[in-house]
Amino acid sequence: MAYLIRHAQVLSRNLLFSLIATWILSGLPILAQSEDRQVDLIVYGGTPGGIACAVRAAREGLQVDLISPYAHLGGMLSNGLSTMDTLYNGSRSPLYDEFRTSIYDYYRDQYGENSPEYLATQPGFAKTRYEAHVVEQLFERMLSQEERITIHREWFPIEVVIENRLITSVVFRQRKNKALWTVQAPVFADCSYEGDLFAVAKIPYRAGRESREEFGEKHAGMIYVREHDWPPANSEDRIWQLARKLNLERITFYPSAIEAT
Repeated sequence: MAYLIRHAQVLSRNLLFSLIATWILSGLPILAQSEDRQVDLIVYGGTPGGIACAVRAAREGLQVDLISPYAHLGGMLSNGLSTMDTLYNGSRSPLYDEFRTSIYDYYRDQYGENSPEYLATQPGFAKTRYEAHVVEQLFERMLSQEERITIHREWFPIEVVIENRLITSVVFRQRKNKALWTVQAPVFADCSYEGDLFAVAKIPYRAGRESREEFGEKHAGMIYVREHDWPPANSEDRIWQLARKLNLERITFYPSAIEAT
């Protein structure tokens, strides 16, 4: 009995010391354990471009780590854009077409082909509409179907090792517990919106627009839009056929020209 009491006291004391140590060290980085596995591609950024890059690479047989600085994946599409911001209505790429189709399928299967919810997606038109949480769900499903993709959430780059002008490893930090994680791969893809990995790697870049004089672009910054008949009057059939192949959505409003400032 005395042994059990002494043993319990030791456990309690050790637990107390552990809690104190954890509290003291909470402001210091925690070294994450490395993983013994081969990765062919590191994709940084859970944007639509990052997801497409990871999925295509996985389908080509590569082992991929998709690393996102946020918990939610999908970038602007899953954060409230709620439309495909494009005028081109033709086939753009296999993954893009696959994803648009998955949006239509979701609303048709969920609500019915004649439902206002399905019709609101504008099936057949370039500016596909959707709800942000639905697109996030569809992105998650697309990624979960690829066994070669491993997702790491809430990690952001803080240090890059470059050898012979090539990135060989990147140190990431976890947002919540500040753990550090070093990853190595033969190829890194920066698919973040702002080029976070580029900046950490100190790759030369600049923000903002250049002057008109720098590249001799006297019309830079001007938006020229004018109303015209469509199809154009007296247009050659050859030109009209080429225009039809572009498959563009027609603009029905005409903003005034805007001078750059």
